[in-house]
Amino acid sequence: MAEHTGGAPVLQAARVVVTGAGGVIGSLLVRRLAQLGAAVTAVDLHSPDPVQQLPSVDYIAADVMDVGSLRPHLDRADIVYHLAYLMGEEANADPVGAARINTLGGTQIFQACLEARAGRVLMASSISVYGTQSDYQPHNLPLNDTAPQFGARGIPVYAAGKVYLEKVAGHYRNQHGLLIGGLRPGAVIGRGRSTGRAKTVANIVSAAASGQTVRLDNGKAAFQAIHVDDVVGAFLALATVDPATLYQAPFLNLAGDYATVRSYCDDVARVLPDARFEIADGESDELFGSSPFVMDDGIHRMVGFERRHRSLNQAIRAEVDELARVRAMPENAAGPVAHA
Repeated sequence: MAEHTGGAPVLQAARVVVTGAGGVIGSLLVRRLAQLGAAVTAVDLHSPDPVQQLPSVDYIAADVMDVGSLRPHLDRADIVYHLAYLMGEEANADPVGAARINTLGGTQIFQACLEARAGRVLMASSISVYGTQSDYQPHNLPLNDTAPQFGARGIPVYAAGKVYLEKVAGHYRNQHGLLIGGLRPGAVIGRGRSTGRAKTVANIVSAAASGQTVRLDNGKAAFQAIHVDDVVGAFLALATVDPATLYQAPFLNLAGDYATVRSYCDDVARVLPDARFEIADGESDELFGSSPFVMDDGIHRMVGFERRHRSLNQAIRAEVDELARVRAMPENAAGPVAHA
């Protein structure tokens, strides 16, 4: 086990807990951590199908509010990734549930990590902490890691929860010395999803590859997209970065590449020439009601992280190749690459 002496843990020897381990980011992160030799405890409300479970991973079915069940696993963990969250549109539809899971649940995880003397806590925030483009002066764009946080207008309950948890994280860091930070990803692509407004974008490639006609009513809405592989890669980089970096810049943008829904579909059609789309422009210029002009130089400059997928075209091709690989595999052999 890595010693909690202020240094960065070595993943091969680390005890790691991942909440929200069944999600798009969490399931891939669990797999990568296990491949690197970490001792991983994967926490989610639902256990994955047995055929998708990795033999070296300890799977725990638990609610993030059930701190009593989680506490033994958090005790002196080297790294805790907190990814459990009620997503955008679901949070809008159930503000009470969002408050329970996203804000109170996250705060209880931080408190439990403090009491359990966890080494570092890394959470998934979001570029939805930023407001619409009209909230900022033109000279402030693109937005950097320290830009004012007005919250995305299209998903206000979700965005408010992210702003809140970043503030609470700062409290635990500044008042209690808990080493805590995280990433603000853009719209995560590379794997389909069933929840959140980001599913509008996340499911385009899989739907087009299956031969469906993809119908969209928000073609002119702009966003920034980042491949899930790169989100996981950045989270792994934060796991071993010098603690001084996390104290200096605890939350770093990972916004990705700019596109509109229509231009993204055009990119998909270049990779999948038989793809069929029916697209109406819609009313909104921003997919989430959040500025699509966010820069993420901090994660590169301060952490040394470099994206694997350097363009949307590369990201789309990678997803198409992965879909083809999964289709070619025997039934039930694909493991945790199944869509969360």
